[in-house]
Amino acid sequence: MAYHLEDLFQSINDIYYQVDEGRLSAAEGEKLARNCSQAFLNDGLVSDNVKTHLMLSLAFGRNVIDAEQLKQLLPKNPYVDHWYSALSQLLPDYEINTPQRIAAFIAQCSHESGGFMVLKENLNYKAASLRKLFGKYFPNDDIANEYASKPNKQEAIANLVYANRMGNGGPETGDGYRYCGRGLIQLTGKDNYQAFADSVQMAVEDVPAYMATFDGAVQ
Repeated sequence: MAYHLEDLFQSINDIYYQVDEGRLSAAEGEKLARNCSQAFLNDGLVSDNVKTHLMLSLAFGRNVIDAEQLKQLLPKNPYVDHWYSALSQLLPDYEINTPQRIAAFIAQCSHESGGFMVLKENLNYKAASLRKLFGKYFPNDDIANEYASKPNKQEAIANLVYANRMGNGGPETGDGYRYCGRGLIQLTGKDNYQAFADSVQMAVEDVPAYMATFDGAVQ
């Protein structure tokens, strides 16, 4: 799948540069790219979870995402207008202003956030999942069952698996849960939170609440 996907985007990028250099018109380039993309889709070489990236890659001549296009990409999201406002305002600040860059950003964020719906890491794991995903921290069923049955299990799990790394303190500090994944890209760890806070001139303690807003999640 990855090999075929690289081929597809290389083909689309080649067409885009022909448009950029004036060898093809925008209409001609978009038609060629759509035909190329449709062939891959028809052959089953591209799955639904990459169509976001593919569709945005076809946005020849557009430097910002189109509101109607975003609604098509996030059909089940009730807050598309809010996301469109935040994206339009903030993407240019980071030079995410070409079809390829916008495509990559939207696709990655959509993957990380379940279609822009989940802005905080879900740690509601069952014992079997803890053993499978975090075997280092849950080496046996007894420990896994203990944590999976805690009333505050998401907090307890985060404080254990994220302890003493990424700038976090030990489990007793609560840093693991305090700095768990948030925002569209799931910013995780105190060091990353601090770097983000510094970049937007904000106290690190205020970051969790800010990341729960549309602007903060995009930022």
